[in-house]
Amino acid sequence: MFKDKLLGTPWPATAGSRTAAGPFPGSAGSACIAELAGDGRLLLVIAEDTQAALALERELPFFVEPGTEVLALPDWETLPYDHFSPHQDIVSERLQTLYRLPALDAGILIVPVSTLMHRLPPRDYVLGASLMLETGSALDV
Repeated sequence: MFKDKLLGTPWPATAGSRTAAGPFPGSAGSACIAELAGDGRLLLVIAEDTQAALALERELPFFVEPGTEVLALPDWETLPYDHFSPHQDIVSERLQTLYRLPALDAGILIVPVSTLMHRLPPRDYVLGASLMLETGSALDV
């Protein structure tokens, strides 16, 4: 449904040119994203803010095909001059997403635009410095 309309959209040919698809009422934007991701490709979705990213993260599992992975890279939710670290759940979710991303061939990655502006560590650093623990696994101390 959405794919036919989007395929006829004239995409920008030069830097600085713009095009638009939408507006999509309600959760129709999530349905459109799910349809575009249904071709077995990795799709980056840039959300306008954290609330929009969380809304997409809640809505997309309803629309995507079974087995399509939906990952989110949440914002730090701290200001540059704050004297405290981000919440441990945010740090864990970011590390989990960064760890899983290199092996992901298809799915959806949701990123708020403010998060997209930050630099990330190299892939080798994330993979080498990660310790994956699962229920029932043994760890030599």
